[in-house]
Amino acid sequence: MIVNSTLKTIIFITFELTITALLIIQLYILTKQYALPFLRKQIKLLNQLWIDFQNKIELLLRTRKSLEKKIAEQEDLLENLEEKIKSWHDSLNEKQKAKKIEHVQLAESLKKKRKEQSARLENRKIEEKVIPEAIKQAKEKLKKSCSGDNGKVFLKKVLSDL
Repeated sequence: MIVNSTLKTIIFITFELTITALLIIQLYILTKQYALPFLRKQIKLLNQLWIDFQNKIELLLRTRKSLEKKIAEQEDLLENLEEKIKSWHDSLNEKQKAKKIEHVQLAESLKKKRKEQSARLENRKIEEKVIPEAIKQAKEKLKKSCSGDNGKVFLKKVLSDL
């Protein structure tokens, strides 16, 4: 019985080793047939995703540089525009100041002319009142001084002076 039990144990171990070997061989075949192609496909897919990711990063970096360049250009244009607007504003202020000065000078000139005109008008009114009276008085004086021989002497003197 010992032999029989040893034989059974050896057969059992051999059978177990055979089944284990067959299982290992089958696992190797399955791995080679299915798992390795699947893993290779996954690795290839991951590599493609990595390449796509690298390309997207590169594209984003180029886009970022391009945008930074455009922003810098826009900032330069904005600075130039601000300078032009400031220059235009300063020029406009200068023109407005000059117009104000001109307006003040024109107003003063008109005020002066009005005063002169008022003075001339006042003089003319005075002349209109005074001249007829002065002529009347001069005629009367002339009549008094030129009556008789005095008038002939005065007329000769005036004619000789001419």
